[in-house]
Amino acid sequence: MGMLEIPTLTARELDIAPLLVPNATRSEIARHLGVSKETVKHHTRNILRKFEAANVRDAFEALTVHLYVFGKDGLGVNYFYQSFERRLYLSEDRMSAHVDETIVLEAIYRPMTEFISEHYVTNGSVENIHLDGEPFDVHKRVGVNTASTKLINPALKPGEQITLKKTADYVGVFPDNIEWLSVLVSQPIGVIDYWVHFNAYDMPKEVWEHHYNVAASRHFDVFPIELENNVAHIRVHNPDMKKAYGIRWKWD
Repeated sequence: MGMLEIPTLTARELDIAPLLVPNATRSEIARHLGVSKETVKHHTRNILRKFEAANVRDAFEALTVHLYVFGKDGLGVNYFYQSFERRLYLSEDRMSAHVDETIVLEAIYRPMTEFISEHYVTNGSVENIHLDGEPFDVHKRVGVNTASTKLINPALKPGEQITLKKTADYVGVFPDNIEWLSVLVSQPIGVIDYWVHFNAYDMPKEVWEHHYNVAASRHFDVFPIELENNVAHIRVHNPDMKKAYGIRWKWD
């Protein structure tokens, strides 16, 4: 499996990049930042090299997304996932599940001092949430979501990776005939692997992959999933930002 590579910019490049997006001229950028045009030219060349682009137009989309996600005037995300794995073990009553997640993440621009995991369920509750076998330090409501925070000590330095193992019990969250629990992509992810383990003596009638476009509020049923040893599995490489990927199943 290939590693996800996110371009990282120097402090000066982060000053210049947001001015390239609105198509400011080299002279305008130099005047705004109080530097020479040659300095702007040098750093612009480095930015384009890092985004493997011949000119600003070619780099526009990738650079815009990068600044939106990681920039100080954007979301300010300070890490990305190399991989995200989830295993959901459905309980005998069909209404609850135990979930194991393995996350490989990398800090990008600043030392990472905490890990925040957000979850949302319309029914039931999420209980016994642990990270590497220990409870999260803080749980806080953020809109309709609950954000669970775990301090990282020592802090993860930019460019360093860490593997985290999260466990949780989803209690009474599947009361309907059609069930699902999706993975929302709110930061870049290299690959998603998602498994749902069903009981061998109680198999659903249908199982399929499901996508949800958050920005457009649109649901998409993608294709049926053939189970292997009572397990449904999907894999998504470089998933779209602000999209949710899930497995749905139907009993009747």
